[in-house]
Amino acid sequence: MGAVIQDFTHDRRGAVLTASEEVGSSTYDSSFGYGPDGSLTSVTYPSGRELVLTPDFAGRPTSISSTPPGGGSAVTVLADADYLPSGPAERLELGPAAGRVTETLGYDWQYRRTGQTDVGPGATSLIDLSYGYIASVPGFRKLGSWSWHRHILILKPGTEAGCHSCRRIRTTPRNYMHGDTKCGRGMRQQANLDQ
Repeated sequence: MGAVIQDFTHDRRGAVLTASEEVGSSTYDSSFGYGPDGSLTSVTYPSGRELVLTPDFAGRPTSISSTPPGGGSAVTVLADADYLPSGPAERLELGPAAGRVTETLGYDWQYRRTGQTDVGPGATSLIDLSYGYIASVPGFRKLGSWSWHRHILILKPGTEAGCHSCRRIRTTPRNYMHGDTKCGRGMRQQANLDQ
């Protein structure tokens, strides 16, 4: 296999307009279209297949249609989409009307996936998943980090958690944040986020 050469053109905002890849004697060209706000609105692949996207106010696709190489009727890939405020998709309507699948996604307060259901035509259940998470250290879960060695400890009823520095044990079902002070004095009760 010979050298691979890639060439790109960009618009004034730096978004890629065309991408060309030479592999030996073959060239593969792709092109991209954007709306006035810079959101991606179209993609043309080297095969000639074209995707047309309808973005929301944040540039996330709410619908996608695909036109095969050489033209023909466009096929719906994504009919509708709802998103949570911080980005992830909450509901997707996938495929053409005749075989449409509705996918619903659940998240916890950290936006970690907690569930997924896919329902097909005739309310047929295709997928029904739930997700759980194991604490990284026995007895507590690290939720976030700040400067120095601050962290939040989640304590659920019937479990124990200890301070990294002094190994002091807490068994109360509350959340604690370990501050910059040492030993148990650094355990400051916070609002319980996990009940």
